[in-house]
Amino acid sequence: VNVDVDNAGSGSDLILVPIVFDGGSGFDTLNVGGTPLTPVTNLTYTPGPGNDRGRLSYDGVMNIEFNNLEPVIDTVLATNLIVNGTNAANAINYSQSGGGNGLVSVDNFETIEFANKTNVTINARAGADTVRKTIAAGQLELRTLGGNDSVFVDVDNAGSGSDLILVPILFDGGSGFDTLNVGGTPLTPVTNLTYTPRPG
Repeated sequence: VNVDVDNAGSGSDLILVPIVFDGGSGFDTLNVGGTPLTPVTNLTYTPGPGNDRGRLSYDGVMNIEFNNLEPVIDTVLATNLIVNGTNAANAINYSQSGGGNGLVSVDNFETIEFANKTNVTINARAGADTVRKTIAAGQLELRTLGGNDSVFVDVDNAGSGSDLILVPILFDGGSGFDTLNVGGTPLTPVTNLTYTPRPG
């Protein structure tokens, strides 16, 4: 199923009525793309509650609920992609798809493949979350949003095929006792590690 909001191509804009897509049986894909007349600042992807369910929200203006779905692909021009985890101990992977787009997975929920986004924010929330491997896509922001949380940034070439992350990473632990763990042997050798504490 394709949802086209491209002003240039089809004269379309964000759709102001709720969209509900039930893929039923079989292998079903949701593609959302275009550059709408109304600029999009935040695209928020919230997976769940079931593994084949989730929600896409475009600044709260256009909302898509889906069920019985396999992959989600979004290429709408937007400043920020925000991916929400759950309050459980999530395994979150930020990598690259076979076609060169960004790809984020949260546990066994439906993945979101994306392009045309400047920044990516992962809201890991509570639980002992693991975030692994990233690609260049503007600033990457990791938020735990409360709880006693551990976030792992894995740059181990041998273990996960990862390398040094070439975009700025901002980690906001929120409240609680939070730990940031960075580990691995990256493909690019590291000579100097500089730690500069900040006030607060």
